[in-house]
Amino acid sequence: MNPFTMLGPETSTEELGEPHETPKVCESHEAALLSWPWLASLQYEGHHFCGGILIDEKWVLTAAHCNFSVQMDEVVLGKIHVLPNVKSNSPVLVKAVHTHHNFSGFPSINDLALLELQKPIKPGDSAAVACLAGSGEEASPDARCLTAGWGERGAGGEEEQGSRLQQVEVSLLSYEACVSYRGQNIEETNICARSAGAAFCMGDSGWPLICGTHGHYKLVGIASWASDNCNTESPTVYTKVSAYRDWIPSVTNQKI
Repeated sequence: MNPFTMLGPETSTEELGEPHETPKVCESHEAALLSWPWLASLQYEGHHFCGGILIDEKWVLTAAHCNFSVQMDEVVLGKIHVLPNVKSNSPVLVKAVHTHHNFSGFPSINDLALLELQKPIKPGDSAAVACLAGSGEEASPDARCLTAGWGERGAGGEEEQGSRLQQVEVSLLSYEACVSYRGQNIEETNICARSAGAAFCMGDSGWPLICGTHGHYKLVGIASWASDNCNTESPTVYTKVSAYRDWIPSVTNQKI
């Protein structure tokens, strides 16, 4: 496991259905059981350290800087609590980790990795496959965007890591606006979003940014980094999934 300092309804295999309805205020709320069935918790000795997204029955997409270890770490799917040493869904074994060949450290560039599972996951009540944004696809201006995570719940790490999944509605920023906040660390392959009352913290890396209209959502980003003190005024930087639709099948050897 890597002690990183960066960030730190029904669904189907065709479209991301709308997660459990969230009150439309900019703060985090506990997510309903099974409302994010494509989320994965990456764990070391039963402790959550990063998130991931099930994008195929045998593949989980996450942030490269999470530094997942096949020998030491585990993947848990269909889980809403991440209390250590609490028996729940059995961990899923990982066969191999495929980190983007041009991944670099902070500021993270090409911050994506694919975890190849040893056995396929059968989609059902507790697990489902997410739908990815298409190549070059951008979220529409009227899209509703959401994210979720199990990271620290207090600014600056004042509170312990949240044991229950939290979800929050966020607003997208233009590339220019993101650069004005983050400077030259922003690439065209990044997308930024923020909420007025919630921030990503340690443990939230690898979590999804999903956007959609009329209840149909797609995965548009994977959480990469944010301010080191969980500042709610600063945007979270995501890796833009639509920029990597050629890389993903080059690794999986199949259309996703």
